[in-house]
Amino acid sequence: MKTNNFIAIDFEMSYGHIPCSIGIVEFIEGKVVSKYYSLIKPIELKFSPINSRINGIKLEDVENEREFNEIWSDIKHYFDNRNIVAHNTSTDISVLEKTLKYYNLPSPNYNIFCTLKISQSILNLGDYKLSTIAKHLNIEQKNYHNALDDAFVCGEIFNYLIDESENINFNIPTKNNSLKKTVIKVTRDFTKISNNLENKTFLFTGKLSLFTRET
Repeated sequence: MKTNNFIAIDFEMSYGHIPCSIGIVEFIEGKVVSKYYSLIKPIELKFSPINSRINGIKLEDVENEREFNEIWSDIKHYFDNRNIVAHNTSTDISVLEKTLKYYNLPSPNYNIFCTLKISQSILNLGDYKLSTIAKHLNIEQKNYHNALDDAFVCGEIFNYLIDESENINFNIPTKNNSLKKTVIKVTRDFTKISNNLENKTFLFTGKLSLFTRET
């Protein structure tokens, strides 16, 4: 699979790792070819006030929506043997896998790319929130914490990262999110980002640790 053929995803949560909306943007040759957005009736009809303030979604918005197992048939094809991109995959992929497990749905095979991890390795920023990176790269973000808009912005960030890198090779098994090996070879002029990164090769090994969702 070509790396610039990928699916960018984002979940918003009602509380914990329970999703209340999903955004999906499909990129082929780096261009958007399809989008999907849906509210999701949570497994438990319970909302964290903090989450509602962040994503603007309330119980009354989702109580009559379909549950995740009912929308899975609409979106499963986006995940089958695809490159999946998210900002902080330790959150979004965990949400996906836990929700599939709850509904006894088989998990598809896919490759995982994390724009948070990649950005931390090559960008010199004060923080690595999606909004911070988008502003740094002049990517328009219309509605922060809307799942569809966040998925689009994540995909555009990934486009930038793969354009600026000779190769990004994430070999990450689907089920356990362990990171075998990541190589990012920087070949273009990164002096506007950091004066110390040009022509460097970065090697990461080990496992992804669990991060809380950045707001």
